[in-house]
Amino acid sequence: MGPLIALSDICVAPGEVGLTAMHSLIYGTPVVTHNDYTRQMPEFEAIEEHKSGAFFDYGNLSSLVCKLEQCWEDIEAKRITAETCRSIIHTYYTADYQREVFGRAMHQML
Repeated sequence: MGPLIALSDICVAPGEVGLTAMHSLIYGTPVVTHNDYTRQMPEFEAIEEHKSGAFFDYGNLSSLVCKLEQCWEDIEAKRITAETCRSIIHTYYTADYQREVFGRAMHQML
C-alpha cells in the first residue's frame, strides 16, 4: 500500500480515516476526509487544513469536490508539501514524543 500512497497526490478517505491518515502523511501525501469527528478514528487529529489535508462536510459531495480543489491549490502553492505532511508525524507521533508525554504525566502524579 505504501508505494501507491507515495505515488498519489491526495488520499481521499470518505469514511473513518484511522491509520490511513498516518500512513499517508508519513509518505508525504495529504489527506481529505469528512468533518464529522464523532464518526472518525482518533488519527483524524493529525490532519491540518492547508498543511496536511482538508475536511469536507460529512455526506456532502459538493463539499468534497471543493475541498479537493482547495487541497490541490494548496499543493500547487506549496502550502502543502511532503514535508508539511510528515512534520506532524515527526513532531507528535514518535516513540520519543510519546515517552515525553508519558513522563510528564507520571511526574504530575508524584
